[in-house]
Formats: sequence, C-alpha cells, structure tokens
Amino acid sequence: VQVSEFFEIAYAAASKRLCFFTGTGFSKAVTANQAPSWQELLEVACDATLNPEPLKQALFPKDGPNPLSLEEAAQVIALELSKVDKDIHNE
Repeated sequence: VQVSEFFEIAYAAASKRLCFFTGTGFSKAVTANQAPSWQELLEVACDATLNPEPLKQALFPKDGPNPLSLEEAAQVIALELSKVDKDIHNE
C-alpha cells in the first residue's frame, strides 16, 4: 500500500508533529533583506575572537572566493571562540 504524501502531512498535522523547514533565504525575504546572511553572522561571531580581523580576512577575503565553505568556516570560528571560553551558538 502506497501512502500519499498528503496523507502523511495531514497525519502529522493532526498528531501535532508537523514541522516546517525553510531555506536560509526565508529570513531575508520576510525582513526586506534586513536579516543578516549566514556569512554576515559568521563575520559578527569572529568579532568575539582574540584576533578578529586577520581571521575574517582569511575566511572571507574581499578579493576572491572564500577558501572554505560556510560550514567549515563556522567550525574554524567555533574553535577560535573556544580559546576564549565562548560558544559560537551564543555569539
């Protein structure tokens, strides 16, 4: 028996287990582009590290592509924040 995706959605809603996932552009769209991008958030997180400017320049160079994906850059920033007893999720 094949179950319809509509049935799955209805069942999830009726059992109060429905969850919507939106893409990263959703916040920008509902705030008239005033919400920061993921990169902008990561750059702000860099400000809480010991040496933010060289870190920003290494991760987000102005004159070329980023050397790391944003996920990888977030990991580097998280490591730098841990050196000053801070958590990237709080920053």
